Amino acid sequence: MSQELQYNLLIVSDVHLGESLRPGSTDVDSRDLELAETQFCGFVRYHQSRRREGKSWRLVINGDLLDFLAVVVGEGKYGEARNLNASLEKLELIANAHINVCKTLAAFVAAGNRIEIIAGNHDTELQLPEVQERFIELIANAGQLGPEVTKGSISFHAWFFHEPGAVWIEHGHQYDDSCSLRHSLVPMNPHTQAVFENVDTAGMRYMTNQIPNLDPGVTETWTAGGFLKFAFNQGVKGACQVGAGYWRFSSSLFRSYRGLKGFASYDLHMAQSEKLAALAREREVDESTLRAVSRLGATPAVSSVFRLAQVLMVDRLVLSTITAFLSIVFMTLFPLLWAGVLSVATIAASTLALSWLSASRELASADAMSKIAARIGTLVGVKVVAFGHTHEPVHRLVNGVAYVNSGTWMPSENPGLLRTFVYTQVLSDGTVSVRRWVGSRSELLIQPSLDGVEPLRSPAHAPATVDVTRAA
Repeated sequence: MSQELQYNLLIVSDVHLGESLRPGSTDVDSRDLELAETQFCGFVRYHQSRRREGKSWRLVINGDLLDFLAVVVGEGKYGEARNLNASLEKLELIANAHINVCKTLAAFVAAGNRIEIIAGNHDTELQLPEVQERFIELIANAGQLGPEVTKGSISFHAWFFHEPGAVWIEHGHQYDDSCSLRHSLVPMNPHTQAVFENVDTAGMRYMTNQIPNLDPGVTETWTAGGFLKFAFNQGVKGACQVGAGYWRFSSSLFRSYRGLKGFASYDLHMAQSEKLAALAREREVDESTLRAVSRLGATPAVSSVFRLAQVLMVDRLVLSTITAFLSIVFMTLFPLLWAGVLSVATIAASTLALSWLSASRELASADAMSKIAARIGTLVGVKVVAFGHTHEPVHRLVNGVAYVNSGTWMPSENPGLLRTFVYTQVLSDGTVSVRRWVGSRSELLIQPSLDGVEPLRSPAHAPATVDVTRAA
């Protein structure tokens, strides 16, 4: 790195505290989150009093620490939208359900360490000052600390954490059009006083939260056939529930589309621009550089009819229907041989089109994210760029930039138990590693993959498993 850090970094993401509170959760979900909490608390407790080279730890929670989307409050089956009052109520429920985490974080800062919390797509509410203030109070109360202790040791970031010349850390959902917001620093809809609804929010509210056994970590990779198979396996009542959820989900997205078109977007654009300029001054980043990074973000799917058709898989239905219709026409109007040739050609063209449509949806793939990370590293002038969001741990070296992803702490089907409880460690001397916490030990999870660049410092020759109970 171009400069040495004055502290050691621990980066985690996607802990999703509160996910077991969603109405559609199962006993398996509760068990998974209990295991994640136990592992996370053990990980934080170990580091709170064990410094490296005399330097304290800075824990960066890179988005989705809390899962506001999973918690339903208010009247009605679907609860209130993501407004301030609902957010504060959800925060209380999550804190009460995970009091051990609150106590552990309090002890961590009381030992002289710091916590940096970056807002993700599931906890966008952490951008709200009232929610930040209440979060700090809850941590202070859990650890029996004065509010001034936690307030001075916990910071919130609406977008990124940046150490000049060293690291750039952000959740990464702005590069996923299902989760991005058009004005990410102005997340509240001025008409509804709630967070703007996107594909992610609507999917959780109308589908995942309402349908048992529908794992949000798995459905992101499903095709239309996957959803149809799931609905079929639920029986008649379950299939009707899936159909009703899909209808409400679709209706919500088109309402969001119409709403965006009807807004005085100039006012929102100016508010976003002013906040970005203020953020550049506060974080000591060149404003033009920060605007260039912002432009790398994905346009929200709810702003495009074509993209919504892709999300709802209507494009596949239309394409399949046209293919079947043309095949029937060919069989009716042409001799058998010509009809067969034309039908095969149509099916082949349809298959290629479907393949292209599938590829165009993979905006948040590891390859796409690594290219964005490399671009950010070049623009900002850092050697390490860290994302979360995808739940897939990564350590790649691209164009002189180390792209790392801290995966998730949720041991759901995707990515699986053996690729969870992941964190990234960046030591003050520049050593970077993506590791996994298991019980009382740390494992080196991933060797960095090279992409034609000189490697950064990395524990490539270190043993795969380090017993941290003896390393203190």
